[in-house]
Amino acid sequence: MSINKYEKDGKTFWRVSVSVRSKSEPKFRRQRSLFGLPNAETAIAEEKRLYRELTEEVMTAETKGKI
Repeated sequence: MSINKYEKDGKTFWRVSVSVRSKSEPKFRRQRSLFGLPNAETAIAEEKRLYRELTEEVMTAETKGKI
């Protein structure tokens, strides 16, 4: 998980990247990124939301045996 600041056209934006791996099968993972977030607070909130979503996807795949 990472939050990075970058500039585009003289404005500052934030980028969030989240990656979650399965504990039972480490080759199985989900990852997502978001770009163009206006401030750090929004970036932190989006990082938490993405982490919850991806963790749920991985856990669902593990319990259904789709790994």
